[in-house]
Amino acid sequence: MTQDAARLEELARLLLRRADDLHHVGQEIVRHGDNAQWRCAKATRFREATRGRRTEATRLATEMRDLGRLLRARGQAATAATGGTAAPAPAPAPAPAPAPAPRPGG
Repeated sequence: MTQDAARLEELARLLLRRADDLHHVGQEIVRHGDNAQWRCAKATRFREATRGRRTEATRLATEMRDLGRLLRARGQAATAATGGTAAPAPAPAPAPAPAPAPRPGG
């Protein structure tokens, strides 16, 4: 695998992981909105808005997955074009900082 192909694969993996994270965030937004204990017109609008955010997060996650798969395919094509010659893989990207813990009562 060429260094460029290895880098494309690394970026594809990162993008696919982030797409999964984004999809999960969309699901969690709705779950927390549905678990809110208040009932009023504003609460109903809030819950509807959380569902809209989930839809948008899902759409964006799908686009990210498509791009990740495209990067992976390009990396594989680059490897095939060079006859699969080996090159050292680049160092992995640093892990992202953990998300802040939710605030109590928030």
